[in-house]
Amino acid sequence: IMITKQGKPIVLDFEVMHTGNPVFDLGFISAHLLCKFLRTEEEVQRTVLRKTAISFINSYSQACNIIVSKSLPHHVAVIALARVEGVSRVNYLDEAAKTRIQDVTEAAIADPRATFEQSILILKKAKELRPDIMTKSSIMLGLGETEEDIIETFSELRNAKVDLLTLGQYLAPGPGYLPVVSFPNPESFDRLANIAKEMGFRAIASGPMVRSSYRAESLVAAANGQTFDSELKVVA
Repeated sequence: IMITKQGKPIVLDFEVMHTGNPVFDLGFISAHLLCKFLRTEEEVQRTVLRKTAISFINSYSQACNIIVSKSLPHHVAVIALARVEGVSRVNYLDEAAKTRIQDVTEAAIADPRATFEQSILILKKAKELRPDIMTKSSIMLGLGETEEDIIETFSELRNAKVDLLTLGQYLAPGPGYLPVVSFPNPESFDRLANIAKEMGFRAIASGPMVRSSYRAESLVAAANGQTFDSELKVVA
């Protein structure tokens, strides 16, 4: 952190300069403090780290004359999880600490109003009520997931008899949303589409620019073996 002559703190970091998210610098530093907090089980150290985090956030807010975003806890959780599961992993955590961080951050990220289990149940019920229609799901990549996580999700969707699948790149809609953790390359999207096809999905649209309703009529046509928009890259 650099302090200017005017007393304003500036966090110097490549990710901060490129994210364009005003809450990211607060989240980045706070995430490292969270990792160190969960690394130790000594109450004295935890108290120091807790006070340091509060002092840093308050000082930053006052010096820069900003209101701390309500999304800060989500940013801290995602960045801390990336320090364990992402590309830029920290080297000061043992396995027990990694597990604690995963448990805490995944619980913070999850929205209690919409669980994965609930989504799977809805897809299963839709198929039970109308077995004649196709069901579809979409997965956004770039939030710190592993390929193992993705394939496990494919399996859950196929168990719910989901027919169509789209895979796309997550992009934060604005400064109050979860930050992007990674940008999988097009080859990764192609490989995942082929894996999904082998698992039984009837048609898959997969790529960085794909969205949940990406040319939906063409995806259905591809699943039915009909002619579809040649610009749509589909594995069917």
